[in-house]
Amino acid sequence: MKASLYSSLILLSCISSLLSSRAHAFSSRPGQMTRNNRRASILTLLLSSKNDIVIEMDDSNYAGILRQDKAVLVDACAPWCGPCKLIEPVLKSCAQKWSNHVLVARFDMESPNNSMKGLKMEFILQKVMPRSLPSLILFQNGKVVTNWNGVISEEELDELLVLNLDGVTGVPKRKGVGTVNFSSRLDDDDYMLSSLND
Repeated sequence: MKASLYSSLILLSCISSLLSSRAHAFSSRPGQMTRNNRRASILTLLLSSKNDIVIEMDDSNYAGILRQDKAVLVDACAPWCGPCKLIEPVLKSCAQKWSNHVLVARFDMESPNNSMKGLKMEFILQKVMPRSLPSLILFQNGKVVTNWNGVISEEELDELLVLNLDGVTGVPKRKGVGTVNFSSRLDDDDYMLSSLND
């Protein structure tokens, strides 16, 4: 049963990428939303909402994904990036756990389908162009809420989402997590652990 579901997902993913690449190649104007382009975006969204998986995002479908009612967590990554592969299980877990509030999408920074006119330009305009990989960028209502560079644990990602999403609660803070404050007074240490949550 699992093998047939897995092969069906692979087949649907291939169809989606084929539709989006053909729609992009044959559109009369760059960035124009064509019928095949819309179908590919809808298929991608259906896959993600039904099976709680991390969806693939590129220049052909990013506009539709960012317009969702849910917040969108974008993983800017590259195929050669080891730390990007390291956080994949964390992102899959997040996609399942937060399926009611957050849509998790993967954006390959080096894909030939992604030019400087699409999502990369959106990153630049909103001042969050990734300078290191992996980079997680949280969008809500089409605007950047926060971003994170580097490897992240599941607990840290949960805290990041709880702190930055409007009206989302339910994931408790971990015990024993403190904050580091940098002091400007010369007589104190350069930094100190300011508080621990009970």
